[in-house]
Amino acid sequence: FGADCAGPIREAGRQCELHPPYHVPYDAWGNRIDEVWTCPEWKGMHAIAAKEGLIALAYSRPLGKEVSRVYQLAKLYLFAPSSGLYSCPLAMTDGAAFVIEKVGSASTCLASIRQWIQVLRESKAEGEGYRNAQLEDALRHLTSQDEKEFWTSGQWMTERGGGSDVGAATATTAVESQDEVGVWLLAGNKWFTSATDAHMTFTLARTSDAKGGLDMFYLPTRDNQGKLNGLEIVRLKDKLGTRQLPTAEMNLSGSRAVRVTRGGRGLGVIMNLASITRVHNTVSAAAGMRRILQLAKDYSTKREAFGRKLMELPAHVAALAELEVEARAASCLWLEMARLLGRIEAATAANDETMIFRLLVPLSKLLTGRQAVDVASKGIELFGGAGYMEDTGLPAHLRDAQVLAIWEGTSNVQAMD
Repeated sequence: FGADCAGPIREAGRQCELHPPYHVPYDAWGNRIDEVWTCPEWKGMHAIAAKEGLIALAYSRPLGKEVSRVYQLAKLYLFAPSSGLYSCPLAMTDGAAFVIEKVGSASTCLASIRQWIQVLRESKAEGEGYRNAQLEDALRHLTSQDEKEFWTSGQWMTERGGGSDVGAATATTAVESQDEVGVWLLAGNKWFTSATDAHMTFTLARTSDAKGGLDMFYLPTRDNQGKLNGLEIVRLKDKLGTRQLPTAEMNLSGSRAVRVTRGGRGLGVIMNLASITRVHNTVSAAAGMRRILQLAKDYSTKREAFGRKLMELPAHVAALAELEVEARAASCLWLEMARLLGRIEAATAANDETMIFRLLVPLSKLLTGRQAVDVASKGIELFGGAGYMEDTGLPAHLRDAQVLAIWEGTSNVQAMD
């Protein structure tokens, strides 16, 4: 798999950068279709992710409950910098599967969602059977290794009023359907939805009985006929980086959804999804550091200056060594997090290990998100002027690294967590 990531997958990821997605709002006859065009290579990443079990491995656990997380995240470490940012929808997919699986297994979940699971189990609300069936079907798709069955998930939280202050900024409303048991109708605007072409999403909305809080909803993006589920794409975002990834502003107009939480507990629950995506953020940051460093080291064996190869110049070697320390430290961090997460999911973690993991999630995201930007900047500097030329593919490393300090919560948000 590593050889594939260095070869054909890397080239496919480059094509995703060169052929970014675009929005087709209407067909030739003026009908609203809201299609998001993505290149064949982007679609090919979906097949690779399914075949290689980049999500499934964490849930089928072929190497046992404790170590399968290390195996899964090691493969994602190889895949992420070659994937044309397909690692982003995979992060949210993993988080969605994690949250759904925990509904049926309180003993293996993080302490922060045990109370929520108990509430779900004790609930006798009408439509609960429908909800559980929908979530079970979603989990089957999210963890499938069949590319035709495999789904990706979104994580729609950000609205116009603000990013990190989700509790105050969310204006989307949910009203229970009068025609279908267990179905809620959502209306509002999601200002920033990454992986717009995902098959489903978890999102937040206000209900009349949420006691001032938010509830979490499971929302399939298309109906049984393949049409968008009450969704209208306003526009695709024009971004500094992650241009390979379709990110849209979205209007929800009567979108059919299934209520997952009750009593305004949605924000606390969806943040457990975010805990997994923050682990992925750390893995992607470490992987990006390693990739630009390996490219720079290889370049140093070929480029000559002052009559010697760059690898023979002490100042250049010192610069490479500095980045090597950063990359190795980041890898040690995500490997330890993967080990701890595996033990938590296997219900073998000691209480202090669970607490350490909960502390490491925001801490490592904060640290490696900033590291990734610094290492990418210094890394392309080691190529001199070539590092600034778009046709080398190197500037994308810096553009894409910048998002790692921003999404899933900025450095200040991580510090507060």
